[in-house]
Amino acid sequence: MITAKIQLAQKQLYVSVYAMNWKRAAHVQLDIIEVIEEPLDLLNINQAYLGTDIIQKNFADLSHKDQKNTKDHPMLTRIPGAYIDEYQQVEFGETSLVTGILDKQHQVKTYQGRITDIGYTLPRGYSEFEVDANYQNALKQLGFIEQFSCLAKACGKTSQLYNHMKLLKSNGMDDSQRYRLYQLQRPQGNVQVMTFVIGYNNGLSAEIRIIEQTDLNDKRVAIDLEGLTNKLAETGHVALEGLIFKFDSDELEAETIDVIKVVAQYLQSHPKQQFYVIGHTDDQGSQAYNYTLSEKRAAAVKSILQQQFSIPESQLEAKGIGEYAPVANNLNEAGRHKNRRVELVLRSDVK
Repeated sequence: MITAKIQLAQKQLYVSVYAMNWKRAAHVQLDIIEVIEEPLDLLNINQAYLGTDIIQKNFADLSHKDQKNTKDHPMLTRIPGAYIDEYQQVEFGETSLVTGILDKQHQVKTYQGRITDIGYTLPRGYSEFEVDANYQNALKQLGFIEQFSCLAKACGKTSQLYNHMKLLKSNGMDDSQRYRLYQLQRPQGNVQVMTFVIGYNNGLSAEIRIIEQTDLNDKRVAIDLEGLTNKLAETGHVALEGLIFKFDSDELEAETIDVIKVVAQYLQSHPKQQFYVIGHTDDQGSQAYNYTLSEKRAAAVKSILQQQFSIPESQLEAKGIGEYAPVANNLNEAGRHKNRRVELVLRSDVK
């Protein structure tokens, strides 16, 4: 191998010649390096930019994309550019929240009260950190104290959080999730707020669940045997007032057993009459979901009447019709509450 430096009038060269041979062939490699100045002008600069303030991006108002009959909680507005695509609210219900992690196991506590659960889709121009930090700041201003938080994979798998809390928004990556639980103590009853932010490459979601603790209104059971009899005789159907189901569930609250007892007494005293047990919902959520939930709730009432009060299976048939037969306006909570009902309907098509 020979290496040489060659100085010409216009440039300087380095030349290397490498030759080798073996029994049946020979090879020569020639390398030439022309020395030039390093090209350091490939980038353009804007010195004036360093003297300007950072202008935050404005996001378009997408509230027109909100799920029908949903709204922000009065306590907190939405983050600009967000829209509601999941929403649940009950006047009194039960929900579970993660309150800590011990030995990699979620610690879960159940809360009761007025529950508002809102799921937002946000522009991907936000980071998970920015959304989480804004909820932190807003709740701190309201006087809330953070009780527990976890970030990314320290929260465990997103699927585990979903199973414990029945999250509305859980589509995303484990290493992008940010979960926090806050509490505000007040004379009217404590308030818990859960915030959950999660994202992936092309999407970002946030969920806020607010539990306003209050005493159960156990005076809702207004049904009596005489009233049930009169209503069925007059109209052929009656709404079973006082049936209260757990939040987003077909499980009845314990205090509603008095309503079931009255219905059982009527059925036992009219063994030859046959009935539909009809489940209804409001129009929150998808139509398919509402239909399934209404069927499950009707079946739950029928099951209790059969198993606990020995009502013959042939006397009852459970049906669900979802949101399709409202008795009140779904545009407000009072109307939606009336539409979430189970009815007893007298059948005339069987003898």
